[in-house]
Amino acid sequence: MNKNELKISLLMVMVTVFWAGEFITGKMGVHLMSPLVLTFLRMALAAAIIFPIMIHVEKDNWKIKREDVKYAIATGTVGMIGYHIFGNNVYETEIRRIYNHKMTAIIMN
Repeated sequence: MNKNELKISLLMVMVTVFWAGEFITGKMGVHLMSPLVLTFLRMALAAAIIFPIMIHVEKDNWKIKREDVKYAIATGTVGMIGYHIFGNNVYETEIRRIYNHKMTAIIMN
């Protein structure tokens, strides 16, 4: 395994670990604050970590162009509204209920 493959493998493992940690934190945190606040805090923390890295890597080309701001705002707004409207629909709830019953039966047997 060369150096580049090792780097990619480690990054994939890190993504998996952070994603799992975020899932667990979200499950515990949803009892303390709304999902919208949790989502905002998650994105703010990610931006605080990623932004300095982006500036370091993209030294001369990191500034956001004025014409791109409206697309970024539109994409974020549509994504958040779509997630919270369509992410908690009846079909998903029914699928979760069936899945939970099947998993309980598998674990108990």
